[in-house]
Amino acid sequence: MIGNSYFNQAIVAYNDEGNPKKALDMAEKTMFFMPTDTTLYFYTGAFALEANEPDKSIKYLEQYVTNGGKQPQAYASIANVYIENKKDNVNALRVIKDGQAKYPGYRDLRLLELNIYLNEKKYDVAKTMMEKEIQADPNNRDNNFLYGQLNRELGNNEEAKKAFKKAL
Repeated sequence: MIGNSYFNQAIVAYNDEGNPKKALDMAEKTMFFMPTDTTLYFYTGAFALEANEPDKSIKYLEQYVTNGGKQPQAYASIANVYIENKKDNVNALRVIKDGQAKYPGYRDLRLLELNIYLNEKKYDVAKTMMEKEIQADPNNRDNNFLYGQLNRELGNNEEAKKAFKKAL
């Protein structure tokens, strides 16, 4: 009961008061009473990110996964923290690969991976990946748009135009 009270205070602090630091503090207090609750770790990871605590965000989201959390979004969230806050694509790719092994159909992880390759100018890897994506789903607008961007980056303007038209 005490744990639920702390967690409810965390939710109120975040949603009603717009105070992610207080939400993080209350959620961390909740962990004493609910040390294996996956929902708690997922939300605490989100609160930590909003409170500008990326290391804690990674820690709590990884604990969510360790405790048996089933949301593939956790892997994408961890990868995003590595990409955006830590500027660490190596660990982001590690997390993405782990998530893909567990949730092979989760599209957000593929898109994060592709964006890393594009940002690192690993166009050969990105092109191979995009061609597989388009082959699997030729009418997917996002895939065609990204393929258009890739081809524009490579100077293949005619291929880029075709892909952009398919994206419309």
